[in-house]
Amino acid sequence: WVCNRLYHDFGIDLHVKVFESGRTAPWEFHVQIKGTKHPHISKDRIHFDIDTEHLKDWRDSLLPVLFVICDVRSDKVYWLWIKKYLNKLNLDWQEQSIITLQIPANNQLRPEILPQLCTDLRRSFLMHEARKVIGLMEEPDEINRSSFGFNSPYYRPLTELGRSIKNPALARCILCGNYFWIEEGIAIAWEFVKIYEPYVYEPAVYDCDAPEEFCPVCMS
Repeated sequence: WVCNRLYHDFGIDLHVKVFESGRTAPWEFHVQIKGTKHPHISKDRIHFDIDTEHLKDWRDSLLPVLFVICDVRSDKVYWLWIKKYLNKLNLDWQEQSIITLQIPANNQLRPEILPQLCTDLRRSFLMHEARKVIGLMEEPDEINRSSFGFNSPYYRPLTELGRSIKNPALARCILCGNYFWIEEGIAIAWEFVKIYEPYVYEPAVYDCDAPEEFCPVCMS
């Protein structure tokens, strides 16, 4: 991984570009680093106060932001993906001036967790690009927007990409039109038709013709 320090600090300290097997990968992210001599640890979590305006900037960043706290006395380093963390909070956090981040104490930054961070990055990019791919597949500009907005499952929020899915792909239910995540190996095994061939940073899309087995809308 290649780290470049950003000398004009606008709330971001590092830009990191990921390389795999000596070749560039389509994953990159920003890092914000904070140091402390007296980390506040309670219930196996490190508590750290941050201005809400900074959090909004990091949430809206085009690249994922990794927040890092360094305990300068013990040399322990803790990490947190900001956008993923904020997505789990109630929306009223935006109305506060300061937010106390709670970082799990077992989120220590060590060489052995780099593959996990890379997996998190890939999933973050897949979630981001999946919405674009769905929009491309649906082509909303070519149909009546008012009926589309009320009737199309495209406007249902895409569920979070869970860690249980190792090789993610999107499935489109042929019955209700809903999009959902599926293990690509399962889609291939069931002989679902691939309807979108992705770039490396995008998910493939398959037509799911077994809605009673996989589609969360049809199954509910």
